[in-house]
Amino acid sequence: MQILEKIISFAKKDSNIRLLSLEGSRANPLPLKDKYSDYDISFFCKDSKAFIQDETWLLSFGKLLFVQKPEDMEFYEPDLKQGWFSYLCLYEDGTKIDFTIIDIKDLNFYLGYEKLAIFLLDKDNLALSKIQNLEYFLPKDLSQRSFTDVLNEFYHLSGYAWREFLRDKELSFIYYIDSMREALFVMLQWELSLKEGKKIYLGKQHKLLKDYLSKKEYKNLLKSYKLGSKELNLKAFKRLEKLFEKSYKKVAKEAKLELVNYKKALKKYKKILSAF
Repeated sequence: MQILEKIISFAKKDSNIRLLSLEGSRANPLPLKDKYSDYDISFFCKDSKAFIQDETWLLSFGKLLFVQKPEDMEFYEPDLKQGWFSYLCLYEDGTKIDFTIIDIKDLNFYLGYEKLAIFLLDKDNLALSKIQNLEYFLPKDLSQRSFTDVLNEFYHLSGYAWREFLRDKELSFIYYIDSMREALFVMLQWELSLKEGKKIYLGKQHKLLKDYLSKKEYKNLLKSYKLGSKELNLKAFKRLEKLFEKSYKKVAKEAKLELVNYKKALKKYKKILSAF
């Protein structure tokens, strides 16, 4: 029996479960789903505490290797609405299922909270349609102000990175390099969306970017992750600057946007710091 069939069958037999939804990548029409994709499942129950008090139901889907209960942790604060409870489960056959237990009274909140969902079982004939707020996963609209904001952010972060580079503080340097790269990803998404003639989805952690870049471009991007020694750090910093400049010039040209020369200002700033 397939995983979803098992889950649906289980929910049908349990009168406490009134509604069953599938979320995440398996409910998303944008990315390619593969054999490694999680199953994100929500059970809407009359009595959610019953599932939390007796957790043997988790064994209905296989032998558990590992489980995390974020709402039962002390050190890490939970992300979910108070009263919701989740189980992030790894099973012996390699399946990963993330269960969320929700009181059926919270359904209206859920409908406004969740971005993607397909309802697999509806015992009370609520006639719910699937939730597909795809705009949430696509790049923000490109405008002159947004474009300038991202330029400003990248070069502002580059000043921090350069200062940590001069201090030989590798960990904080890497932190700012990673933040600069996030600004680069925003610019690349705009650039590629303009090229494709539509907004494109790059997936979590931009993992689909490889599908849009040439082998040479992708290899060059990966080189910006080669960090550690002073020499490697400097090369990565310069490579990120070049990649960002190349991308924002394409965006500006294609979208007819004005450029603010933050590069010149930061070049002067880095020169001053280097002379200390």
